Amino acid sequence: MEDELSALGERWAHICKWAEEYGVKLQTLLMKCSRITEQLSWLQSWFDSKEINLKLMESKHVTEVA
Repeated sequence: MEDELSALGERWAHICKWAEEYGVKLQTLLMKCSRITEQLSWLQSWFDSKEINLKLMESKHVTEVA
């Protein structure tokens, strides 16, 4: 019985270590996803501003082509 309890304790220790490492990986992934979301928002704003500029350019009459 003592050997079984010792083996169970070892398995439990491995499970706890795995869960802790997995939690760290998930936290890192969450930070990366947050950063990507921020960058995506910035990129969308940048594209929107460029689209507005292009529409303004299209709406102006060109009198001289360089």
